[in-house]
Amino acid sequence: MRILFYINAIFYALILLSYLIESYTFYGLIGQFFFGIFQFVLGLHLATMSNNYSEKVRSFIGYYWLSVLIYIPTMVGLLLLIEGSIISDVNKVFAIILMIIAPMLIATFFIRILYLIQKS
Repeated sequence: MRILFYINAIFYALILLSYLIESYTFYGLIGQFFFGIFQFVLGLHLATMSNNYSEKVRSFIGYYWLSVLIYIPTMVGLLLLIEGSIISDVNKVFAIILMIIAPMLIATFFIRILYLIQKS
């Protein structure tokens, strides 16, 4: 699990770095998409193995899945609103910011879970 923690931390740092360099923002978005898929699959694995972890880690895994299950329908709905031009241009900018920040917050929490697992 230690290797997965380091892989996640390195990819997370690279994605953040790509957002800080303006000309690489697009690569950050692409990387974030694949990073999210990787964390989703790894999260499924952690959920099936949760009996092996402490109570704190099990509850954190539950919170992770709750945040993912809230985030996905919210973003799908937001994308449908943007596509239908129901919301204004100012809100489109806000929506794009949420599409970058919210998944990175979930990724931060997931890395915290991996840290707790590899620490124990």
